[in-house]
Amino acid sequence: MTKLGTLVLALSAAVFAPIAAGASTINPANDIVNGGTYDMLGTHFYAEAFRRADEAGFREFTFMNADGGAQNLMLTSATVIALSAMFKGGVTFEWLGSGESLFVGQNRRQFSGDLDNVIAANSFDTLRISFGDPRRRLDAAAGGAAHFGVAFEAAPAPVPLPAGGVLLLTALGAIVALRRRSTVAVQNLG
Repeated sequence: MTKLGTLVLALSAAVFAPIAAGASTINPANDIVNGGTYDMLGTHFYAEAFRRADEAGFREFTFMNADGGAQNLMLTSATVIALSAMFKGGVTFEWLGSGESLFVGQNRRQFSGDLDNVIAANSFDTLRISFGDPRRRLDAAAGGAAHFGVAFEAAPAPVPLPAGGVLLLTALGAIVALRRRSTVAVQNLG
């Protein structure tokens, strides 16, 4: 099964999983847990559903880069589903070390975006997901839930090319100088 297929299946399970009254439901497909520390290499997933009786809070996941080079931890999907209930005040996905963040307002019924983060060699960063109280939407059924999920995948960080522009300008300057030199030499012979 493809990674996208796995993500869709896991999010579907989160949306349709039976929910105990007044308690959030952790998706059984999760491979990371709140407060855990993980090697950033590989694919990771987390999803949770909330009832209206649940309270605001946050979840944190720390990712370690034990590799010798910088790695780009791609938050390939940050999803909020708030069809029948919403998170009052919205949901914020934030990398604590780099300060990169993504805010999803409470009026968004569905949202999916990404939030990449480069983690240096032999370093770590923590993703915090802060969310408001789940509240019923005015036009929604009484028993609905609000959800959020995240999916991660690591890849080598992009390495910038050496100053390619400077090299190009230097080469063009050298060509112009050589041409000028040959023109002057021809004029001196004539």
